[in-house]
Amino acid sequence: MNFKTNRKKPVFGRKKVSKKNIPSNTMFSKDERLSIMKKELKKDFVSFDDAKVRHKELLEKINLQIRERGCVGINWVPLCKTACEKGEISSFLLEELGLDPFLKWNSLYFAKDEKTAFIFDTVLYEPRLEGLYNDQILVLIKNARDGWEKAKEQYLMTGNLRELKTYRDVLKIQFANISADVDKIIYANKQNHIQHFFSIK
Repeated sequence: MNFKTNRKKPVFGRKKVSKKNIPSNTMFSKDERLSIMKKELKKDFVSFDDAKVRHKELLEKINLQIRERGCVGINWVPLCKTACEKGEISSFLLEELGLDPFLKWNSLYFAKDEKTAFIFDTVLYEPRLEGLYNDQILVLIKNARDGWEKAKEQYLMTGNLRELKTYRDVLKIQFANISADVDKIIYANKQNHIQHFFSIK
């Protein structure tokens, strides 16, 4: 299944950077700029293990609330399963973009039974729903990684940390928008009240 949007892809480095817009760290050496960048990226860092445990605890909490309403619960299906495995993809998302692969942007949730599906007006889980978008999202992540590497190279030349952080924010928004587009396809004609349990987007 293909999903496309008319949103413009993030573009980096097309405009010339004027000296007025270059922060003071342009006076630093390339190694110093690299150190500044790593320190800045670490501010949003969450380890893979912590992210996984946090999501597991959240899902257990939500299923407890659902069972208290007389239902069975929900199943979690990642859009990109590969991103939720410990490796270079998850490391890139967590360490470089500060993007947790266990959060809503990479997650679909389905009712475990018909009663849950009816009460929460959502989709009943079926095995066919596993891995529907894995390859497509994986391609997008790899494209984002390529763009991010170019953005970092540009930063090392200009020292414009603000522009680098802006580019990272654009990538995060892009993935959130893709997730929203997938939701419209998967939960078409459904209110999907399960989404209200997830306050973290």
